[in-house]
Amino acid sequence: MEDNYYAYGDFDYEEYYPNFTSDPSFVACRESLIRFFRRKQTPFYLTQLEILFEKQYFHWITYRAGQHHLHHRWGEALGGDGAIEG
Repeated sequence: MEDNYYAYGDFDYEEYYPNFTSDPSFVACRESLIRFFRRKQTPFYLTQLEILFEKQYFHWITYRAGQHHLHHRWGEALGGDGAIEG
């Protein structure tokens, strides 16, 4: 029996597309999220943001942009350069 990597849904986006942060859709979504958070100070679940932006971006793009933004914000809050180790 052949072991098909994609049959199990374990697709690793970063492994397949390591430079996803330069993807134009990712960049546009990240900028939209930044503008959104400048207007709204209310906390949101990432799933809520995926739904709010689903007409503009695919949910996985919003998820990746949200994760990226969150990690960089936490890194800055901890006094670093915005990058989180590990």
